[in-house]
Amino acid sequence: MNEKGLGAGGIIVLSSIQFDELYHLLRCLSNGEDEEEIDAVLGLTRHLLEGGDYTGLTRYSKLYGERFLVGKVAQEIKDAGWDFSRIVDLGSGLGWLGSGISARFGLIPVVRVDKRSWPGISLLADLETEEGIGELLRTLGSQDVIVMADFLHCIDQPEDLITKIKSWNKVILEYFPGNADYRSSYSRQILRYGALPLNSIQLSGLFPTTVCHIHVGPYELLLVEGGK
Repeated sequence: MNEKGLGAGGIIVLSSIQFDELYHLLRCLSNGEDEEEIDAVLGLTRHLLEGGDYTGLTRYSKLYGERFLVGKVAQEIKDAGWDFSRIVDLGSGLGWLGSGISARFGLIPVVRVDKRSWPGISLLADLETEEGIGELLRTLGSQDVIVMADFLHCIDQPEDLITKIKSWNKVILEYFPGNADYRSSYSRQILRYGALPLNSIQLSGLFPTTVCHIHVGPYELLLVEGGK
């Protein structure tokens, strides 16, 4: 079996556990009528089996995040007592985290930053380059809070970016699957696109001034106080 899970003749090979999980998921979908959910989960399935369909994976992340994560993240921000007037969402994709927090804080403005030209992107910038980081720094205001979801593992040198934005309060969500087989598959997909997988200890080590670090499903949530 090769790295895409293909056996002889290009046939997809799954373990019995993976097959059971996928079958259960698709059976649940067949009993529903939510076309958005069906489309999103089928996109996730294609991504896992073929190592592709980035848009489908992003739609699934949006669906999952809006349903299970945004409320918890917003509550942690409220408990931290942060005073801010705008959200800057880095690597926002379809923007579910920034827009979800915004809605829970009275529809405050959101600046969506990505190197891909998704609908609604406010600032097109590659944050792995000095030019892109410079554009970001010129955009940031003193009362902004930075949010990142599934972003730090996608860039080669996250420490470089973190050093430049250390003055701002930050919300970080990173995905760490508990299933060993899935975690291995996920890491291989990250490496295929030139980035490095993180682990929970590495993530915490990037931020010495963490306000809170909690486990939310397969995600780790960090709130980080800015500092000079």
